[in-house]
Amino acid sequence: MGLDTLVNFLISQINNLLPVYVVYQYHKGCRYWCGKFVCVLEPGIYLKVPWLHTMCRESAVDTTLLLPAQSVVTQDNKAVVLRGSVGYRITDIGKYFNNVYDTKSAISDNACLMIRQVCSIKTFEDIKDIDLGVSFRKLLQKQVTPYGIKINFVGLVDITESRSYRLFNENIKLES
Repeated sequence: MGLDTLVNFLISQINNLLPVYVVYQYHKGCRYWCGKFVCVLEPGIYLKVPWLHTMCRESAVDTTLLLPAQSVVTQDNKAVVLRGSVGYRITDIGKYFNNVYDTKSAISDNACLMIRQVCSIKTFEDIKDIDLGVSFRKLLQKQVTPYGIKINFVGLVDITESRSYRLFNENIKLES
């Protein structure tokens, strides 16, 4: 164990030694006492008992999440790659920290699943003109309400027709 390891440890413990923590205007926080949830912290300065009180904070302003690209086969049997975006805001920080392990993954997974379900029963021409709009936002909102999230919008940002590897291989004639 070198001097640099000791210095890094001491620096990491400084926050535990301080008798206060600050929640900034754009954050919300959760206070824990010996690991047990106590209350939600709004912006301000709070007293704490070192090592017994802990706090988690997260940005509580509007945020967007770019969804991963996903392949869908449409009703007219065309392979399509879709990419969407979700706008959201944390409304209940207690639920956000305590009801789900990874909230961003949960939002992304739910949105991708819903987009896939909607687009797989439409034709490619219908998907190009699709407006996920209010009904889709409400459906996603119902899924993520237990996480303390408010969905502002859901939309498709990229729609590309593509050939799948399977279809490409079916067109190749292998010589024996």
